[in-house]
Amino acid sequence: MNYIGDFSEDSTVRIVLTTNNTSGAAVAPSSAFEADDFRIYKNGSATQKATTNGITVASPFDSVTGLHTLEIDTSNDTGDSGFWTTGADYWIIAVPDETVDSQTVVGVIATFSIQNRYSSARLAAIEADTLDIQSRIPDALENGRMKASVSGTGSGARTVTITVTLNGTPVEGALIRLTKAAESYLGTTDEDGEEVFNVNDGTWTVAITAANASFDGDELVVNGDETPIYPMTATSFTASSASLVTGYWTCYSHLGVVESGVTITMICKKVPAESGFALDSATRTATSGADGIAQFANLIPGATYQVARGSGQNFMIKVPDDATGTIELNSILGS
Repeated sequence: MNYIGDFSEDSTVRIVLTTNNTSGAAVAPSSAFEADDFRIYKNGSATQKATTNGITVASPFDSVTGLHTLEIDTSNDTGDSGFWTTGADYWIIAVPDETVDSQTVVGVIATFSIQNRYSSARLAAIEADTLDIQSRIPDALENGRMKASVSGTGSGARTVTITVTLNGTPVEGALIRLTKAAESYLGTTDEDGEEVFNVNDGTWTVAITAANASFDGDELVVNGDETPIYPMTATSFTASSASLVTGYWTCYSHLGVVESGVTITMICKKVPAESGFALDSATRTATSGADGIAQFANLIPGATYQVARGSGQNFMIKVPDDATGTIELNSILGS
């Protein structure tokens, strides 16, 4: 068996697998793998994980034929209370309803554990060392043995400290770009919603991007040290009909910046029998706005959808069985 490690509690387990024909060449399964094509067993018991909550499958991964990824969030206990526990071993078995090279397959993908092989003494020692180091830092700063410094982006004479907020709350991880003619500087806000730039005098164009929020842009006149505050606007989501949900994708460019104008298509491929809905295979499209969000109202909980970004490779996702309201489906990165 392929034992992939002993993970800490509430970790995310990532696994890569391939599908091949009898000659070893990469082949695609008869259709894309889905989360319910994999069973997870605990401690050798025949009782398996009851839901697919927390399981994400990319099939194929990065449009590569025969390459697939499986991501398991062990912090997600929704519908599976008590399944993820420390001191336990887990088996991941592929039992797909798809065929590979026209053959029915069953395979052991991986085994792993959650804090079942940790040395408690070693963990205690690490924790004690960490607390000791943390306790020494304030004294070291006070006595001059360490220096706390803040450095900015750019090399100009002025210090520009930009703060980004959303509904009055600092936004961490927002990307800020200052541009003036051929000069361009990019920074990321910290936990206080701040980023520091060192630029020269002039009129600078300010662009800010962050997931689930938009900013219309502004011009900043710099003729001294500046401390502007820029509020962003929260994304507005379309409400769905009763028992249905609104799902959204966050679209990023290949540089990791939220991207507008991205077309996402979704086609329903399977609905749960107990849902009471008939299969509607119409192609639905949505285009991302300035906040990078492409949203789809009235998705069916438990249904499987075929998804594509633009003319890219199709892949499958399943809306969680217990989904309600508005849910984030995933992030889609550009090429």
